[in-house]
Amino acid sequence: MGKKYWLYKRGKTFYSFDSETSKRESLYTADKDEAARIIHAKNDATRQSGINLTIAKAYLAGTDPKLVERTWGFGHAGVLFPRKGNHPTAQPTGDSRQAI
Repeated sequence: MGKKYWLYKRGKTFYSFDSETSKRESLYTADKDEAARIIHAKNDATRQSGINLTIAKAYLAGTDPKLVERTWGFGHAGVLFPRKGNHPTAQPTGDSRQAI
């Protein structure tokens, strides 16, 4: 199987070319090494789709070691109750009437 994404430069900006769909997309960089790395990652993603989640978890674990221990409940609680005291069972403080 050949490469799906190809690198090319137009002006000072590098672009990717999808050989299957003929779609062109800017890589938003003028640095050749950075552009080549992005293209390499895109091609790897198409070749190794099964291992991509594991690789992503490894990168994220490097920034936050507790990430691998968290469950959906942790994220769900953060969305529902983003600040301390914002829980529905929390007791109101002061006057609950507010001027509009």
